Amino acid sequence: MDLVPQNIQTKRTMRRIGFTNFRRFEQFPVLDINDMTFLVGSNNTGKSTMVKAILLVYDNLRSLRSFQKDGKWEVPKFKFDASKTRDLHIGTFWRALNSKAKDRADEHITFTATLNQLTYDVIVTSNKDNTDDLYETMAPVDCITVTDHKNLVRIEVDYANQLLNATVDYNGNNPQSITDELDKFTSFAYNNDLLNRIYALSAVWQDHTELLKTVIDDILASLSDNYIEYFYAHGVTQKVVYSFEDKNDSIATIIHDYENERKLFDKNEEQFTQKWMTKFGIGKGIKIKSVSGAAFSVNILDDLHQKEGINLVDMGIGYIQLILLLLKLNTFISRNRRKKNKTTLIIIEEPEQNLHPRLQSMLTDLFASIHEEYGIRFLIETHSEYIIRAAQVKVGDSEYNSQEQLDEDCPFTVYYFPEDDIPYDMGFTTTGKFTREFRQGFFDEAGKLFMNVLKRERKE
Repeated sequence: MDLVPQNIQTKRTMRRIGFTNFRRFEQFPVLDINDMTFLVGSNNTGKSTMVKAILLVYDNLRSLRSFQKDGKWEVPKFKFDASKTRDLHIGTFWRALNSKAKDRADEHITFTATLNQLTYDVIVTSNKDNTDDLYETMAPVDCITVTDHKNLVRIEVDYANQLLNATVDYNGNNPQSITDELDKFTSFAYNNDLLNRIYALSAVWQDHTELLKTVIDDILASLSDNYIEYFYAHGVTQKVVYSFEDKNDSIATIIHDYENERKLFDKNEEQFTQKWMTKFGIGKGIKIKSVSGAAFSVNILDDLHQKEGINLVDMGIGYIQLILLLLKLNTFISRNRRKKNKTTLIIIEEPEQNLHPRLQSMLTDLFASIHEEYGIRFLIETHSEYIIRAAQVKVGDSEYNSQEQLDEDCPFTVYYFPEDDIPYDMGFTTTGKFTREFRQGFFDEAGKLFMNVLKRERKE
């Protein structure tokens, strides 16, 4: 049994995602997540579906727990509703299940995710026999498998058949396996059912106790050393003051989080927002003032010696959007530093909203600079050809010596999501040119419209 697939990275990070029967995809291929990954394509082609899959798997792996109902232990539940920090607007298993899967009565959704050197495979099934409203937003986990590619261990917790299957292979050609009833492997050592099952297995399978404890440590590291931050697209509200008591006001929350985190900034973080505001031409600084201890006013300074400046409400919508992005990123950067040796993936939905093309292209410089300086990774969902063109320039400017070096070292990946097919990697050459073509409606749209104007010009 081969426990080591090709190209598995062992450093701390979310590296791969794939799934079946989830939302619009019957079969979504396993895609690598690079340090700077961009998702492009038409509306309703599945970009957000990939993002939601990443967030769902990440959140559920971290909170995989068995619990009691009517005095009996039940299998862990996969949650499709809002977590404490984000609402993905999925709600229930039945809304998440692919419509064609429903038609053929295949009531299973599977997810595959690679974090560090571990690959997790999770199978979720329907909960149609349970009428309790509590379960509308949750569905039973049929099976979860974890494969440790570094230590050559695979453990399958099969809740549907109440079995635990485990395989170890120390030298890659002599696998040893065990299969037994799941009830024999119970423990309360951890606040996670997968870890508890493996801990109980380590006590029974004594020839491999130390190895299994290493796997437990690897799982703990993969779930605690990886952080995913999500900045979704939202409308901008223009207010003179923002009350942080209003939990539905995302702008107030961003400002409140920034002000709390600012007390912990180091020197570089203190200058981050000011530096990038200047580069984008927004202003020279920002002044946030508490109002009666329950709200904030935000003023933009053209000169750092100004006392008041311009209230945020009097700025253009695009600038407001950009300022909020900078505050959010500044907060993320500080949190990432304080976590020490952790890896942060920031997912941003349509950062180009309301921005002039020149500023859109500068966003790529912003994200690349943060990655280079702070080691933070980005996954960007975008409709902006300017962001993508700027990424091509970045690749070309890197002057890779060969295609092999580019394939090994380039942090940029662009996935195109076509309307009628699965997403594919656009690929880069050493000059920054793409190796594959976009479908109609992206890069070619402006050119087509301009050609239409030229034809009319020639007729006259």
